[in-house]
Amino acid sequence: MAWTFAARIADVGATNLLGVECAGRPVVLCRIAGDYVALLNRCPHQGAALSEGCLVDGFIECPLHFGLFDVRTGASGGGVTMNAARTFPTRVVGDTIEVDLDPAA
Repeated sequence: MAWTFAARIADVGATNLLGVECAGRPVVLCRIAGDYVALLNRCPHQGAALSEGCLVDGFIECPLHFGLFDVRTGASGGGVTMNAARTFPTRVVGDTIEVDLDPAA
């Protein structure tokens, strides 16, 4: 696993999406039910930044075409695409969030 610093815990609120760069890759972070989750910050439909969307009942809503993506699995929850968003494992170390960007994960 290739754990990479993503953000400080204090930077990820309970209702916001945070777009960050991790080792040159765009990642969106959010907190759901006390867990921190990470997805590729790119809608699989047309590449919109998911961090510019909103968090709705455990789904990220794409700001471009309003497709929904489950924040835990990346699965499409409806809208214009059935393609899943890429997710990454996360872990908390002290007061930071790390993301595993290993392509094999």
